[in-house]
Amino acid sequence: MNDAKRFYEHIKEEREKQRLVKEALETERKLGPEALGEARQRLKKADAPAIGAATETAEKPAERIKPAHTPPADGTKQQPAPLAIASLVLGIFGLLLWWFPLVGPTLGILSLICSSKARKFVRISPEKYAGGLATAGLVLGIITVTLSTLVTCAVTCTSVAAEAQSIE
Repeated sequence: MNDAKRFYEHIKEEREKQRLVKEALETERKLGPEALGEARQRLKKADAPAIGAATETAEKPAERIKPAHTPPADGTKQQPAPLAIASLVLGIFGLLLWWFPLVGPTLGILSLICSSKARKFVRISPEKYAGGLATAGLVLGIITVTLSTLVTCAVTCTSVAAEAQSIE
């Protein structure tokens, strides 16, 4: 949870830097370079270096985001995302028990929920978590829910048809 919090704080800081850079560039464009110097002087001394750093980073080309499937550069192993193993286990049990009316769909839906939460962790910090188990749990959950739904619909339709036959 701390990783997600740090990630969102980092995003918030980056957006604030981008806003300050836009503001500074727009001020410079409207009033000239002297106005930018005056605006920096009006800000707190602690904030002025952040604006300068933000303008420097804004002028650099954007860094490429690493795909989730690449291992980290420092050689550390990625660990499975939290709830990924639970998602896979629930998906396997759901696939084995899909023909039971309540057990199969429940396990499939729980597998989908766990895998979506695990994949969220992978999206937030792909350098730390591997997403393979979460994807496998997602696929097994989809298959389980689909098979269970089809069987439930087939059983319901045949029982309704049999009931209609017995009434006539």
